Amino acid sequence: SDVEDYDNRVTQKGIKQVIKKAADILPSLKDISLIRMWGSVTPFTDDRLPVFGWGGDLSNYLVVSSFSSSMGIAVVLGELATDYLLTGRTQYPIDEFSTTRS
Repeated sequence: SDVEDYDNRVTQKGIKQVIKKAADILPSLKDISLIRMWGSVTPFTDDRLPVFGWGGDLSNYLVVSSFSSSMGIAVVLGELATDYLLTGRTQYPIDEFSTTRS
């Protein structure tokens, strides 16, 4: 399977790509020095959208998972999860991320 054959070695090319992507999002990061970097398998859904919502029959189980661009979206999803847990609302629409979508 893809997971069993996944090569998680870090390369100079990979580091440069990550720095470029980060600098595209936040230009002030263009001259950063990376101290540590690692590779891993990142699960994602077929539509490449995150899963965000209550976990089925478990009314107190919030699922925030399976996002393919974790570097770019993790902080926003963390903020959305915090808002959702504290107020029951989010500042952005999350319907397309539903745990019940097909």
